[in-house]
Amino acid sequence: MLKNYLVIAWRNALRHKLYSSINIIGLGIGIAFCLLMLLFVRHEWTYDSFHQHADDIYQVVVTFAWDEKNERQTIYSPHPLAKVLKEEIPEIVQTVRFSGKRLDQELTPGDIHVRYGDKLFMEEVMFADATFSETFSFSLQEGDFSTAFKGPGAVVLSEEMARKYFGDKNPLHKRLSFRSARSNAWYDFTVAGVVEEIPGNSTIRFDFLLPYERISELFSASTADSWERWEAVTFIQLTAGTPIKVVEGKLDALVQSDKIPPVYGLYGEEFRFVHFALQPLTDMHLNSDIPTPRIPGIEPESDPVYSYLLAGISLLVLGMACINFTNLGIARSTTRAREVGVRKVVGARRRQLIGQFGGEAILLSLIGLVGGVALAEFFLPIFNGLVGKDLLLEWNASLLGALVGLSLLVGLVAGSYPALVLSGFHPVEVLKGRLRGSGTSLFGRGLVMVQFMLSIALAISAVVMMRQLHFIQTRDLGFNKEQVVLINTEAPGESQRAALRNSLLQHSHVVNVAMVRYPLEYFQKDEVGLSDGRPLDIRKLLVGYDLLETLEMDLVEGRDFSRGLGTDVTESIIINQTLASQIGRDEVVGQMIELDGRPRQIIGVVEDFYFESLHHQVSPTVLVLNPELADGVENGRLFVVRIKSDDIPGTLAYMEDKWNEIASYGKVFQYSFLNENIERFYREERRWGRMITYSSLFAIFIACLGAFGITSIVVTQRTKEIGIRKVLGASVPSIAALLSSEFFRLVLVANAMAWPLAYLAMDRWLQDFAYRIDLGIEELALGGALTLLLIMTTVISQAIKAAFSNPVDALRYE
Repeated sequence: MLKNYLVIAWRNALRHKLYSSINIIGLGIGIAFCLLMLLFVRHEWTYDSFHQHADDIYQVVVTFAWDEKNERQTIYSPHPLAKVLKEEIPEIVQTVRFSGKRLDQELTPGDIHVRYGDKLFMEEVMFADATFSETFSFSLQEGDFSTAFKGPGAVVLSEEMARKYFGDKNPLHKRLSFRSARSNAWYDFTVAGVVEEIPGNSTIRFDFLLPYERISELFSASTADSWERWEAVTFIQLTAGTPIKVVEGKLDALVQSDKIPPVYGLYGEEFRFVHFALQPLTDMHLNSDIPTPRIPGIEPESDPVYSYLLAGISLLVLGMACINFTNLGIARSTTRAREVGVRKVVGARRRQLIGQFGGEAILLSLIGLVGGVALAEFFLPIFNGLVGKDLLLEWNASLLGALVGLSLLVGLVAGSYPALVLSGFHPVEVLKGRLRGSGTSLFGRGLVMVQFMLSIALAISAVVMMRQLHFIQTRDLGFNKEQVVLINTEAPGESQRAALRNSLLQHSHVVNVAMVRYPLEYFQKDEVGLSDGRPLDIRKLLVGYDLLETLEMDLVEGRDFSRGLGTDVTESIIINQTLASQIGRDEVVGQMIELDGRPRQIIGVVEDFYFESLHHQVSPTVLVLNPELADGVENGRLFVVRIKSDDIPGTLAYMEDKWNEIASYGKVFQYSFLNENIERFYREERRWGRMITYSSLFAIFIACLGAFGITSIVVTQRTKEIGIRKVLGASVPSIAALLSSEFFRLVLVANAMAWPLAYLAMDRWLQDFAYRIDLGIEELALGGALTLLLIMTTVISQAIKAAFSNPVDALRYE
């Protein structure tokens, strides 16, 4: 019996190649799309789960305050905190401290020189306690983790760094020299291990792992015993099964004890600990409530909303393929009605017919599965480039079982209703020819409408995302970001920076040069006192001379800082428009406000500028001339250089030559472009925008595929009607309009259903941006119109083909 069903199913698939192909292609695309998306979602949801003690490892999150009104949460903590926690809380099995270079302390995250022979590079390094290997489950390809950090002179490398420095040679026991960019002293370390390739779903990543106890030598400003340096990222491992609330309670009690002394921040502020919280290691990647700053070794968090969104879209696309399958099965029911009637007359029972037609659906689904897996393998490299991952389809028994189960489920879901419809025909009605076609049944129309609605909603979402991304990329930032080169000047000594600046200005393609103490996106939080006694929270940016001119920032009122006025260093400030509006006076230039405990005069108002992402509202901002940038030496760490666009490679080569000439003792020339740095803020949005766009295209394609198949069936069912209408004088346009009118109505109704759904979803997404487009009728109409055009083009092409057919052939039909 089973063999008979399979033979008939195969013959039917070959006899109706068009409909079988539509089903197989639709299911194949749906399964491939679903497989790739769920592969990515699984990757996101399983971050750090490969560690043996993953469920017992937590990151310590510190809430601190410097006054009663201002509290802040951070993953950073003072160096000695880990030791105190281990000694005072018995449930803590182990503590591990990490430390990398922080943006607010150094110019770049990895400002460390590494030398081997004649090879010299600037690298990102990470320091960790010796307990690292006991807590986390990383393995060494070469060496032994248990002994790697026995001595203070050991370093563990990644595979990539081992190849970079040593090629095919065994790196063990080779010597590497490290130097902080602030120092000329080299420190030697011996390679004690090469870590195996770190899994792609690991929050902790590193190229160089050095003993934590050596941090004081390499960074003279850092002291491993100091409570005043907030440079450690602290992890703890709890005894298995320990309730997290118990430990957090003991942590809060520790805050009130004398075990933790008063601490001071980077600028001398006295902080007090308010609360310690524990964040599970496996929760770090998808927890956007606790932002992870840019630090070597700790990967920034990802927004979990996108993972849920992708999982939903993948299932929707697969669901649309199932809808196609169901609709085509219902639409073709009349073409197989006589077969059902004959089978019933000769004694076939309904459950046997359900088994037959359900088996055919499962067979097509399994064929679609094979095609879907092949498509997924083929497109996986492209998909990896799109999502920025290195995902692999790792074939094993569980994955194969899941895919076969998915295929069987799809076959049952998509084929169950057509099987029930076909098996329910009455043989007498069928054999007398009284059965009406069911291709336009209410249920079938409802499925088609749902399919169109989902396609339209995705298309509208893609349009809105692309418009928002275009908006933030083209918005006036309050300065000119193009042709601005940022050069890391940590390397030259302080006395050499002025000479380097003068050398750069001698080049004909260098327009201007300014210096800043910290990266442009780094602001200090502070408070000013207005003349009427009101306190106001502001952000403070430490700048040097000529920054406004170099970045072409617009002064709305007043003047820039002047080298000819020595009082500008201690008495003058420039504010942005937002702060000027909050001061609330017609003339703010010349007004006095209190900053850092001393009166300051406002000498200028600059147009609002955005060095940060447009996700954030611009804050009241004060520009202060940094004394270190105005002491005659211009002791900055970052050159901001505006160049002409005529010969950018030649200008960069000149800069590097001058760098090498001045930094003669071998410092690495580092530079970046300001516009590229700013665009990194929106890398995630661009990636997700592309994914939504491709998703909507797949959905629309599947919808068009279904519309094509159903139109073909409807045309077949109405062949005689079309012939008679043509004989009676009906024109080609009238016949095409007749056949496509119902689809046109379905698309219009689907638009009416999709617009509110897409509006609510996109309005919620846009709320994450402080500056956003106005979501209006044009985005909804454009997405709906694009979908309408594609679907109706598919339908009308089939209708026109039928309308041009020879009526003689139509009347000879059957």
